[in-house]
This record gives sequence, C-alpha cells and structure tokens, in this order.
Amino acid sequence: MEEDIKTPNEPQNAAEKIEESAEGLKGKAEGVLNETEEKAKDSLDKVKEGVDAAWDKTKETTEGVLNKAGEKVEGTWDKAKEGADAAWDKTKEATEGVLNKAGEKAESTWDKVKEGTESAWDKTKETAEKAWDKVEDEAEEIWDKTKEKTEDIVEGAKEKLEELAEGAKKLWDKIVDKVDGDDKKTT
Repeated sequence: MEEDIKTPNEPQNAAEKIEESAEGLKGKAEGVLNETEEKAKDSLDKVKEGVDAAWDKTKETTEGVLNKAGEKVEGTWDKAKEGADAAWDKTKEATEGVLNKAGEKAESTWDKVKEGTESAWDKTKETAEKAWDKVEDEAEEIWDKTKEKTEDIVEGAKEKLEELAEGAKKLWDKIVDKVDGDDKKTT
C-alpha cells in the first residue's frame, strides 16, 4: 500500500471538504426544521378543524335549546364563539411563534458553529503563513550572511594573491637586478 504524499493543497482541500460538509449539514438541518414546522402547522390546523367541528356540533345541539331563549342568548353564543375563535387564533400564533423562534435559534447556532470553524481555519492559515514567512526570512538571512562571508573570503584571498604577486614581482625584479648587476661586473 503506497503512502499518500501530502501536498500543499491538502489543507485547502480539507477546508473545502469541511465547508462542503458544513453546508450539507446546514441544508439537512434546515430541511428537518422546515419539515417539522410544516408538520406542526398541519397538526395545529387539523386540531383547529377538529375543535371547530366539535364546536359547531356543540353549537347545533345547543342552538335548539338556546333558540327558546331568543336573540339575546344567540348573540351571547356568537360572542362566546368569537371569543373562543380569537383565543384559538392567539394560541395558534403563539405556537407558530415558538416554532419560528426554535428554527431561528437552530439557524443562529449553526451560524455560530460555521463562524467558529471559519475562524479556526483562518487562524491556522495565518499561523502557517507567519511560520513560512519566518522560515523565508531566516533562510534569506542565512543566505545573506553566507554570501557576505564568501565575498569576504574571496576578497581576502584576492588581497593575499595580490600581495603574493607583488612579492613575487619584487623578488623577480631583485633576481633580474642581481643577474643584470653580475653581468655588468663581468663585462
């Protein structure tokens, strides 16, 4: 089995995979919340329909008795029904509000998780960049010092060679003078 060779793109790929997974999870969470909200609304509507049907049945049964009491009782009955309808609507609104708040809370929590993940990745990336910059700076400093020392050595060697050449020239001149001087003595 070959070992995977890590490339500089792997952290970026990992971040992309994390972000894709996070987006997928967010989508699934939103789907579940939407589905739950729809089911809750449907259930509330069915309960209201059942209550309305029961209310209407109760009203029909009771209307026969109340008809005898006249319009005053019927007006009171309608007011009671209106009050019950208003109370039901308030209950439904409150329940929907709670469900909406729960959905908002879940989305807010998801956003915080996503922001935390992005922040952690940004800090990791920033730390890696700083470390690389430091490595680059130190390598450049080492190169500059090495170059400077090499130049110093070359300059020193050049000076020594010039001194040696000058000494060799002086020696040569002395030898030539000596030979010329000996030739003059013999002639």
